[in-house]
Amino acid sequence: REEKDALSYIRGRIDISAMSRSPNKDRVPCNFEDFTVDIEDNQIVAWTLYTILRSGLCTNKSISTVRRAERLLNNSITLKPFCGSNCIKRSYNRLNNDYETMHRICRFFLENAGPTQNVGDRSIMPFLVDMARLFEVFTARWLEEHLHNQFIIRRQESFNIDENGTLSEVMDIVLYDKITHSPLCVLDTKYKIHKTVQPADYNQMIAYADALGCQKAILIYPTTLKQPLDAKKGNIRVKTAIFDLSQDLDISGQALLTQILGVVC
Repeated sequence: REEKDALSYIRGRIDISAMSRSPNKDRVPCNFEDFTVDIEDNQIVAWTLYTILRSGLCTNKSISTVRRAERLLNNSITLKPFCGSNCIKRSYNRLNNDYETMHRICRFFLENAGPTQNVGDRSIMPFLVDMARLFEVFTARWLEEHLHNQFIIRRQESFNIDENGTLSEVMDIVLYDKITHSPLCVLDTKYKIHKTVQPADYNQMIAYADALGCQKAILIYPTTLKQPLDAKKGNIRVKTAIFDLSQDLDISGQALLTQILGVVC
């Protein structure tokens, strides 16, 4: 940072104009740069430590180390909020290249920081997240983004169970042929952790496929099943697929696409 001061020695550049206005035999007005620890590189680390301490992630073994590091930085560094995107596309050189690895670690924690069930220091309205619905919508949006050139994708399509239309069912996702507009496959997301497919879910997919007049149905789960399903009833094939939420979502999403195309194509 730029500093201006009257020193007993020369540092940086002599401020000639200031010296001419008020000559002082004992002090020399100088313009110079001074190093400070209160820079953004350190502020990112300080905010990450602050976030980690309030996340509930620390064990009894690690919390004392993290708390000691936070206190050390907070004595001289301004606490400012940052997010994961602030940790990327930064410029590094021989003076600050040690920060590159630290900022990568900071990005991991800041991008994955969120609300917890622990008591915090701020008030908030209580809310519930419908994870089954969220998983359904997220999966549908992913498929829309990556398969829209190959198929027509419709979400929340309903059909009547009885002729009067008093009873109806809603299907999560249906893939249609882009040329003939005929249904190719019905997909249903199941935010469940089971070892095997539940009979009710299997029968549901048979009913959906039969109502649409298509021969393929896929049950999508958020985690690997111990006993995957690939079964046929008449001319309808029901298969399981996985959108693994515990892994990198880009990689898991591509794996899901491969599973779906293996059934449909």
